[in-house]
Amino acid sequence: MLLAGAACSGQPRASESDTSNGTEPRLVKDAAGTEALELSLEKIPGLSVVPVQRVELPATLETTGQVMLDDRRAATIISRVTGRVEGASLSQWDNVRRGQPIVTLYSPLKVFFPVSAASLLLGLAYGVWNVIAHGKIPMGSALLIQLAVVVFLFGLISEQIASGQDRA
Repeated sequence: MLLAGAACSGQPRASESDTSNGTEPRLVKDAAGTEALELSLEKIPGLSVVPVQRVELPATLETTGQVMLDDRRAATIISRVTGRVEGASLSQWDNVRRGQPIVTLYSPLKVFFPVSAASLLLGLAYGVWNVIAHGKIPMGSALLIQLAVVVFLFGLISEQIASGQDRA
């Protein structure tokens, strides 16, 4: 107990008073009662005071850190059609508004199917009209129906090729 009391006597030891040389800040009270820290800058070795200057910073700042995904700000995008992505109009983490195009899809059936359907309907309509009017199926009607089948099959093959390129 006596040893602890002697260690906390509040008197600085000789080694502490030798190293202090006035570089520690002091708490100073002014007449208004506000307190401030006072530090003697000229007594700190290696310290120099210079005026603040505006300088240009590089355009790219390289740093390390950790990136975390905020699930509340991410969304899953589901396309109504299948296809291969031809091009993206946005980059990662760009803000997107409702209805704004994000990617361009290449879907061959979106081109081939309407042409095939138009050819089929035209061939059927021409064939039905000729059967009613003349009692026979014309060669042009049969060719339009065959064209519809061939165009549709080419569309299916193109769709398979496009989906196969996605996996490669």
